[in-house]
Amino acid sequence: AWARRDRLSRDPTPRHPVGLDIALSLPRPPVAYLARPGQYPLAPGRCEARYWAGARFAPEVVSGAVAAIGDLTSRLTDPGCAAAKRRATLIGYSGGGTLAGLATTRADGVAGLVTIAANLDHERWTAHHRVSPLDASLTLWPLPPRLAALPQVHLVGARDRIVPPSL
Repeated sequence: AWARRDRLSRDPTPRHPVGLDIALSLPRPPVAYLARPGQYPLAPGRCEARYWAGARFAPEVVSGAVAAIGDLTSRLTDPGCAAAKRRATLIGYSGGGTLAGLATTRADGVAGLVTIAANLDHERWTAHHRVSPLDASLTLWPLPPRLAALPQVHLVGARDRIVPPSL
């Protein structure tokens, strides 16, 4: 999302989509991969840069993710019973993991959550890095009861300097 510590990137799409690669490698569909705002744009230039800065987890961003999840899960059916809806496990990498967690607290049709190097407490994260707070963003911490009740896995890297395991 950042070209340098003091300058936003023009395109926050990762060059090496590690999280997407992991999601695509999972053997148990359905899986939905959530990226951060502005990544993988269908219409370049349509996402305001503030959505990959301080408003990356803004209410309207989370609402958009919830709508996308609702659209996805409304199309899923159980092969054994055409009338039964299936649920999806959400997977998010870094900020996409945070967004997946926030969406999980508001979306129906979610079976579980997997995050990879996700920032679950952006207030502690911004304090740790001594960067501007994400004042326009919702927070996941403490975990809301609806999220705490779902199966979830949070993967961290022992040497991750962006989102250290302590966060």
